[in-house]
Amino acid sequence: INLLQYQRFCDNLDKTSTSWKTEFLLLDEVTKWTFITLEALQSLKEEYFPSYIPSKDEITYVWIDWAKSSDSTVITIINQNFKILNIFEMQWHLIDQEDFIVWTLMQYKPKLIFSDETWLGAWSTAYLQRIFGKRKVVWITFTTNSKHDMYSNLINYIQNVRYSSLFDQDIISKFETQFSKLVKTYTSTWKLKVNHPEWWHDDYP
Repeated sequence: INLLQYQRFCDNLDKTSTSWKTEFLLLDEVTKWTFITLEALQSLKEEYFPSYIPSKDEITYVWIDWAKSSDSTVITIINQNFKILNIFEMQWHLIDQEDFIVWTLMQYKPKLIFSDETWLGAWSTAYLQRIFGKRKVVWITFTTNSKHDMYSNLINYIQNVRYSSLFDQDIISKFETQFSKLVKTYTSTWKLKVNHPEWWHDDYP
């Protein structure tokens, strides 16, 4: 059962019953640690066609989450207004995925490319830097502080993000599922951490 289904279950209970009070308190506690509910995420969805070539007044940015073991490499293209223009996914075992990624990036002419250096990403990030230059390709190393800054900023700006209902339906499903399953935790020094449940992925967030 997901959080949205659980909320609906609580809504159908008798509001004067002990069961409702118990479930509501549990729901309230769970929601505090949920990064974003599915319902809140879906409120950001709009109907527009995916973009393959940005307009003249658009400034584009790219985030690449490189495949680790059996998951996927995901490329997210966003503009200066936090509108996701397109999302591409490639399976980890495609040895020629860098060529496709380079070709894709050339179409969007991004101002900055943010590349996750974890696992295979270290080699791939260096490869992109040789092609696009070190100033354009930002090497992202995940640390306690960098994760805290990244997710704190995302919390502040996520209500401005827009994604399309016309994206590939499999991509939408993964995007919504992975995002809505993220859970907030804090370190002993009160640094924000956001994790996915065991056996789930966070390629899209």
